[in-house]
Amino acid sequence: MKLDTIESELREIEENERNLRKKIVSLCRQNKTLVYSVKCKISSICDDSNVMQTRGARLDEKISETAQISEKISKHLRHLHKVKNRLDSVHQRVDDILDLKNCTDGIKIALDNEDFEIAAGHIHRYRSLDTNFLKNNVTDSSSIQASIEILEAAEAQMMKVTRSKFQEAFEQGDAASIERFFKIYPLLGLEQEGLTKFVSFLSHQLDDTTSKNLSMATDFASSDNHQSVIFSDTFILLFEGLARIIEIHQPLVETYYGPGNVATFIFLLQAECDGQASRIFKQFVESRQLKMQLAASKHGLSADMGIKSTDIDALIHEIVLINDRAELYLRFVQRRINKDYEMCCQSDEQLSARMAEVRQRIGACGLTELVQELIGYYLQLEAIFLNESFKLAVETSGAAAGAADGEMTSSMVDDVFFVLKKCLSRAVSTGSADATCAMINISNAMLENEYAPALLDELKGALPSGYLEMMLTGRYQSDAMALCKSRFLLCLNSCVQSAEYVETLVCGLTAHWNSVKAGSGGRQEAAAAASDKGNAKVMACLEDMRGARRTIEAVLAEGHSLLAKYFLKPLIRSCTDSFSHIPHVLDDDELIVSETDDEFSVKVIAPVDTFVNEMRQLLLASNFEKLVSNFTDMLLVSLEKALFKMKFSRNGGLALDREMRSLAQYISSVTEWSVRAKFQRMFQISSILNLEQVEEVKELGMSAAGGAWKLSPSEMKQVLILRDDFSAESIRKIVL
Repeated sequence: MKLDTIESELREIEENERNLRKKIVSLCRQNKTLVYSVKCKISSICDDSNVMQTRGARLDEKISETAQISEKISKHLRHLHKVKNRLDSVHQRVDDILDLKNCTDGIKIALDNEDFEIAAGHIHRYRSLDTNFLKNNVTDSSSIQASIEILEAAEAQMMKVTRSKFQEAFEQGDAASIERFFKIYPLLGLEQEGLTKFVSFLSHQLDDTTSKNLSMATDFASSDNHQSVIFSDTFILLFEGLARIIEIHQPLVETYYGPGNVATFIFLLQAECDGQASRIFKQFVESRQLKMQLAASKHGLSADMGIKSTDIDALIHEIVLINDRAELYLRFVQRRINKDYEMCCQSDEQLSARMAEVRQRIGACGLTELVQELIGYYLQLEAIFLNESFKLAVETSGAAAGAADGEMTSSMVDDVFFVLKKCLSRAVSTGSADATCAMINISNAMLENEYAPALLDELKGALPSGYLEMMLTGRYQSDAMALCKSRFLLCLNSCVQSAEYVETLVCGLTAHWNSVKAGSGGRQEAAAAASDKGNAKVMACLEDMRGARRTIEAVLAEGHSLLAKYFLKPLIRSCTDSFSHIPHVLDDDELIVSETDDEFSVKVIAPVDTFVNEMRQLLLASNFEKLVSNFTDMLLVSLEKALFKMKFSRNGGLALDREMRSLAQYISSVTEWSVRAKFQRMFQISSILNLEQVEEVKELGMSAAGGAWKLSPSEMKQVLILRDDFSAESIRKIVL
């Protein structure tokens, strides 16, 4: 290490040392200032602390003084409150004594004048008095005792008179008198007895009305046009009568019996409703011969007994109408009871408990059980109607007639889905999730196990076993074979139409169910959990119904396979043969002649155009698109196979490229989808056949890195071999 370097480093160290000493001196000076500042602040804080301590002591003294004064004031207030309570009690007892005297004097006059309302009012006031206190705490208790005895005797007399007068009015049917004494019962503390007897009178009237309506229903002649819904009208009259009774008498019960008793009044009426509804239902089952019709249908004796599907349809319509009105009435009853409880319940918990009790009682009432039994009959009848209608639609499908008349689908499709929509819409309109799910499952099973096989049978039956041979021998233009083809294409259209109808049906039923649930919100809001569970079941069943569409689409796929076998393959074979006979080893003059004559358009595109135009007239749009797609795939595969058996010059490659582009342009003109992807291989083959030299194929191979190239390296070499001017040795040396 050199001396100069050492001396330089020493000078740097000494310089650093001097700088550090200066900083230390500066920090020491700052420390003295900081210590002085801290001492000043601590002194100020100590002074403030002493002041706060003095003020805190004063505040504590004031709080203690205030507490003592407040305690004295509170003591005086408690004493005043006790004095006030005693004064109020004395005032109340004085009022009770005066009321007792007034009641004693007034009741005698009221009873003598048979002014029972005023007499009952006196007794009601007497019942609200604390008679035990008056007997034990009033100096002149003997007069009090005498007044009480008079009023107790009058009370017993009023109860006897009220009951006897009510019974007398009941026997005479005097509605005004019945209402008069009905108002007296709660004044005597007989609310439950009053409600029971009043409902008994209303039930007697309801029974008479129902008997007349039921007698009229059973007496209707079978030829009467209104006879098919006469029992539903009888039920409607019953429900409307009960609703009218509740509407009219609810204000009366609320006014004289108070909130909470309307529910009791309605529940008593509901018991009578259950009895009358059961009575009408039994007559309905007997008159409509429901059990006999179900038994006959199960044993296949409907036709022998003259039971028609139209009769079953009318019966189902009547059952659905009865169910709809019963559900509407039960929702009305539940809303009225809940509204009454809302007026008398003191807390939300109490109201929730009462509403749960209402749901339970209505769910267990006789009318609800009757509705469930009615739905059971409905499901059996609906299944029978659906099965019979399906059989009739299949038997009278008229495929041959439809083909002859120029129809594009079988009449079976419209008939079956019309019946399905009708049956399922009726099931949804019941509002019952169980009934709706059952009908959806029945319909789904019918579509998958009966309807789809029927479509497949029609497809296979439309073409006889020797049809293909007859086509190949050239005899397929006969009227019989043309009719077979029309029937087959009509059945194929029926398949695609059926698949679309299933989806339309599912969407329509979903909207219908949601509207039914929205329209019956009152009852469903009260039972939200059960409603959500039912909605989930229905939505799951509707989703399962889409499985029937997949089954029908499988039949459709089978139909397109048959279409390819019987119609596409012969045409493709003919087009391929024509293509293979077109020369593609061309010189320049022959290329010009080839472009002028356009032999490919005449021998290949023209027959295809004739076939496509015919199919366009006979197939629905979706089937036609599928046909063109399948035909294009099959034709290109067949042409590619034929191409690998041919020889090409460079001009022949140009001719091939022109031919494939004209074919692609034609296919694009008859369909709505892009054909470029389908022709990609053929375009690439023609590109290879257009090369001037073998080595140029490497450039095409490099473009394959983008992923759009459809030919493998081995296939590219096979294409090169088709060129008559490329040597096999040069092709073999190419590395792709």
